Amino acid sequence: MYNLKVHKKLINRKVLAQALEKYLPKEKIKRYKIISRGWDDINIEIHTRTKHLVLRFYSLEKMVRPRLKNDILYCLEFMEYLGKNEIPTPKIYRSINDSFLISIRLGTNKHFVSLSSFVPGKNIENYTKDKIRKIARLQAGIHKLSKSFKPKRQSSLGGMFDYKAWYSDCKSSLPTNHKYKSLLQKLEEYIKKSLASLQPGSVNQEHMIVIHGDISNENLHFLDSKIAGIFDFEDCHKGTISEDIGCFFSSYLSDLSTREMQMRINHYFEAYRKVFELVRKDVLSSLRYCILKWAVTQYYFNTNDILEGRSLNTKENKQHNKQTSENVKNLNAVLC
Repeated sequence: MYNLKVHKKLINRKVLAQALEKYLPKEKIKRYKIISRGWDDINIEIHTRTKHLVLRFYSLEKMVRPRLKNDILYCLEFMEYLGKNEIPTPKIYRSINDSFLISIRLGTNKHFVSLSSFVPGKNIENYTKDKIRKIARLQAGIHKLSKSFKPKRQSSLGGMFDYKAWYSDCKSSLPTNHKYKSLLQKLEEYIKKSLASLQPGSVNQEHMIVIHGDISNENLHFLDSKIAGIFDFEDCHKGTISEDIGCFFSSYLSDLSTREMQMRINHYFEAYRKVFELVRKDVLSSLRYCILKWAVTQYYFNTNDILEGRSLNTKENKQHNKQTSENVKNLNAVLC
């Protein structure tokens, strides 16, 4: 369905040394390994004698539309800005030509590459009340700083538009005679209702800022009960605060009862409001964005399985679709 990946087989020590030399000419690679972070790009963890680094090879294909060089630079610029203002982001290195990005040819294709410091620590295994509050304060701090961020360039990426386009792209790619229409219709109902509830009049447009766009437990590291870093800014764009919170909630509120969801939501917003102001419209919209992301993501996975000839009647697929419906039902109960 999508041709997203940088070719791993083309990445070797010689290619990595060539890239590293353009940033840190005196550093030599001791060891390296490919680490998985995200659907589109490849990250290489590199150890030199004195540094622990990550080289990121960018794909210019995205889920919905091509990604531009300016989109990548926009994200790196935002990341550097936050780091300079005491948000724990990886250090972004500039090349010997004072650029965030260099270009490397892999086979017949040219790829952009960036270099950053490695973030130590581990992903969140369980959300304690203390961790919830720390994440809420971190996200509120980013939103507060973002109000003053003045990017040098514009990004072509967009939040709700991309959800809508992602859904439309999936729907248009499906064969007309597939046998899972009733299953997908349920997800379509969730998507359409969410999109209708997130029109400009129902979302706080005053809170349009540059957002991370993909905060989840996979993009946060904790070390000794503290947040060691937030990374993977490649989906950052101008959006609403509620969209950013909703994206985090899509991983944070998954597979919980209505009561557990309500408790986690309360813990989050109690801590968030101590750093940055929110109105009721922001809170409600964030929950609707959460539902939208659940539904669109599951719709994508189902579509991909259909196009690849895989059955949606396997035990695993049935469980995923059932859990998505359960999540939506429980969160709608909170909204009511």
